[in-house]
Amino acid sequence: MPLCPYTGLTGGGFPSTTPQTDPIEDVIRLATDTDRWLPAPGHLRGITDRLQIYIRATTQIIEAAVSDRPVDDPVRKEALAAVVEARYRLRIGPGNGYSSAITFARSLGRAAEELYRHRQGGAAPAVAGSAGAAVTVLPPSERCPMCLGLVGERRQAELRYDWTAMRRAGARLDGHRAAAHAV
Repeated sequence: MPLCPYTGLTGGGFPSTTPQTDPIEDVIRLATDTDRWLPAPGHLRGITDRLQIYIRATTQIIEAAVSDRPVDDPVRKEALAAVVEARYRLRIGPGNGYSSAITFARSLGRAAEELYRHRQGGAAPAVAGSAGAAVTVLPPSERCPMCLGLVGERRQAELRYDWTAMRRAGARLDGHRAAAHAV
């Protein structure tokens, strides 16, 4: 029985075994692996606290990083969607008891994992496609309106599964990059 029923607060009777020096990747892994192991209540509280701190800080960093991108840029849309989702998960908080605290930690871990992925990809983000060899990566020096327009065109063709239009837009992008950016 939790110390405070219907709050998800377990009392913190155990000291947190997640020191503040653990890399955030380890804390995220611990939170997302809670479907395979059940941490002590104090350890779970330490994981949740670290994830909440990380999410609050990272959402601001990601918002600032994508604020200079065009409004219809797919990277901006995905990053801001991850920020909105992470903030929502922060607001809902834990529910009743230990199982709800586990679910809350797991959801924070998944939100933090998505934010971590966006933050790591900030230097040279994939602005078209989601995976594989067809991903187009534009460094900040090549984000001119023409490049972004062609990348958007290619992305729309990819979403329609129109491979011919996708290859055509990709070839036009490669030609533009070679001519304008000497790539």
